[in-house]
Amino acid sequence: MTQRTQILIWAAATALGTAFGCWMGVRAVSSARDTLAFLDRSVVTRGEIVSVRRESAEGGARSVYYPTVRFQPIDPADPPVEFEGYGSMSFQGSVGEAVDVRYDPDAEHAPRLPTWFGTWGETTIAAGLSIVPVTLCGPVLAFCLIALRPEQPKARRASTATNEATA
Repeated sequence: MTQRTQILIWAAATALGTAFGCWMGVRAVSSARDTLAFLDRSVVTRGEIVSVRRESAEGGARSVYYPTVRFQPIDPADPPVEFEGYGSMSFQGSVGEAVDVRYDPDAEHAPRLPTWFGTWGETTIAAGLSIVPVTLCGPVLAFCLIALRPEQPKARRASTATNEATA
C-alpha cells in the first residue's frame, strides 16, 4: 500500500469522524432548544415512587436503579400518570417516597424527574460526542489534506523563486 493510499484512508476515516461530530453538535443544539422549551412550558408537581427496578451493570459489580413514579396531573380530570425515570447508579430514593415531577400539561412529552441528568443529560452527552470527534479528527483531516496536495513541478518552483528574487 502506497503512502498516498494510507493518507487517503486516514482522510476518509477522519472525515467520517468529523462529520459524526458535526452531526452530534447539531443534535446537542436541538436537544438544548427542546429542553429549554420544555422547561418554559412544563410545571412541577409531586409524585410518589411506586417501584424501583434494579439492573446489574459492569458484570454485576454495580447496579443501575430505575424508579417508577406515579403522579396526578394538575388537572384533576386527568388520570394519574406513571413513568419510569432515567437509570442511575447513585439513586437513593425508596418506594413510597415523594418526589418532584416535571411535565408539560399541554403535550405528550414524557415527564421527567427534575434532576440535572434528567433535564440536561441528553444535551450533555450529545455535546460531548460532538466535541471529541471534531477536536481529534478535524486537525488530523487537515494534515491529511495538506499531505495530499499536489506538488508543484520543480522547474516552476525555481522560476517562481527567481522572479521573487528579482522583484
